[in-house]
Formats: sequence, structure tokens, C-alpha cells
Amino acid sequence: MLVVGIVFLIAFIIVEWKYALLPMLPLRLLHNRSLALLTIVSFLSGIYYYTNAYFLPIYFQVVMDPPVGALLSAGLLQALLLPQIATAMFAGFAVQKYPTLPLLLS
Repeated sequence: MLVVGIVFLIAFIIVEWKYALLPMLPLRLLHNRSLALLTIVSFLSGIYYYTNAYFLPIYFQVVMDPPVGALLSAGLLQALLLPQIATAMFAGFAVQKYPTLPLLLS
């Protein structure tokens, strides 16, 4: 599946670059270094998040000794999800209250 994902990622980039009239992600935007780094970090964060959300319940239910049920597996997954939810909420409130904070820091 990893190889298939990499092949589809390369195909997506080629189609967006060469053939799309209205690309979902215009590659000219990635000439800006900050935007390119932000896109890479977002992509890698998504990989990390969805990998954990998919494989941790399987680990809890199959690999752990003794194996846990689906309900306890969901409870154990909350240790990962609740801090992410709280952090996202805090970031949203901070951006809403201080919309020019990045301009002040630079």
C-alpha cells in the first residue's frame, strides 16, 4: 500500500503540473518557501495522525497481551485524541483573538 500511495502521489503531481486546467493545488504556489514548508508539514501531520488513528486500535485489539475489546481500544485511543482536540481548540481561539500575531512575531 505504501508503494501504491507513492505512485498515486507522483501521478497526482504530474497531472496537476501538466494536464489540469484548474488544478486543486497550483504548483506555482509552492515557489513561496513558507507555503511549501507549511504544505509539507501539514501532509506529514496528516500521515502521522491517520496512521495512528488506523493502526493503534488494531494494535490494542490484536497485539497487546491480553487483547482488549473495541470499547477499551477506543478509550485508550482517547489519550492521543484529546490533547490534539484541546490544542486545536486553543489554536483556533488564539488565532481568532490575535489574528495579527504572526505579523508581530516576524
